[in-house]
Amino acid sequence: MKWTNLNHTSMYSNVKTALIEYFEQIEKEDFAARCHLTGNGAVESFEAKLKDFYGVNHALCVDSATNGLLYLALAVGLKNTEIITSSLSYGATISGALWLNNKFHFADIDSTLNISPDSVKVILKENPRIKALYAVDFAGIPHDMFAIKKICNEYGVWYFADAAQSLGAEINGIKASSLADAFVVSFSPGKTIFCGEGGCILTNDTDLYNQLVIITQHPYRIKRDISLAVSTELALNGRMNPLAAIVGNAVFYNSLVSLKERQQEFNKLYSELDKLQMVKPFYFSEKQMVPAYYHLPIIIDDLILFKNELSTEMKTKYIFREAKAIFELLPDQLKRINKSIYIKSNNKKTKNILDKLYLFNIK
Repeated sequence: MKWTNLNHTSMYSNVKTALIEYFEQIEKEDFAARCHLTGNGAVESFEAKLKDFYGVNHALCVDSATNGLLYLALAVGLKNTEIITSSLSYGATISGALWLNNKFHFADIDSTLNISPDSVKVILKENPRIKALYAVDFAGIPHDMFAIKKICNEYGVWYFADAAQSLGAEINGIKASSLADAFVVSFSPGKTIFCGEGGCILTNDTDLYNQLVIITQHPYRIKRDISLAVSTELALNGRMNPLAAIVGNAVFYNSLVSLKERQQEFNKLYSELDKLQMVKPFYFSEKQMVPAYYHLPIIIDDLILFKNELSTEMKTKYIFREAKAIFELLPDQLKRINKSIYIKSNNKKTKNILDKLYLFNIK
């Protein structure tokens, strides 16, 4: 690919220059300070890069991936209805839809820590009121989008994906979550591309894209993207800050190079960990999966024994900062809210995995 040979010794070396150029430009002409309102300038360039990377028709940069999922729910009318999602995720996946008084069914997870297609089928058969599915690429691991896409088409439900942690991940050579009706990526701390804040909604559905523009963008962009005859001053301000887009453009390709190196390094680490014979293997390569490794997930029976058995070389090279079950089961979190906003599901398999799951941050 075109970015593999770039020198990325200092990933942020050109960010300062790009920001200075922007501020110098807006001092000279007022138009430059307002061009992002139409979706032009740095925002347009950043969206073009993301469209090209994912191979989709539309990319809409927004203020956050969390709000991106809210905007999707608003765009298709998910209100006072039912949605299915993975029981293992960060709460931001469902927070926007909860504000719209939706109820969630929580599917079990499979051996990749992602939503189980078998569990999804069972829940959809028993609950015909479900209108959408929110998949998650947990810890940057791609979920089985081929199976989930087929099931969603069969039952006629919207298929949205939270790919906040998986930019750069692949399954069968295809970008993670890219088969969804729409998916969101994130640029907040720790993500593949760090812009300070921000997110992007990506889709091939033109009608959905147009509705998202109407909901989130300035009237100038609504006129530019949809029609000069369309105008509304009632949209939410869901735009990405132009400064974040400038940073995203400056670090885009170097960030992807760094991710490739991280993926190669973590794949080697997994191979070494498998030799300990006390770590349950994920078999990512056999499943044609390339995670983005937002975290390094490891399923082990005995943490103390695991640390004792780590080789001196691994202890020297890596700093293992672990957190067991860093995310609770979402159904358990919702119980504490003491409102009727969740539908209980049987997550025995998920809980069994969580008992032995550790998420490591490697420095």
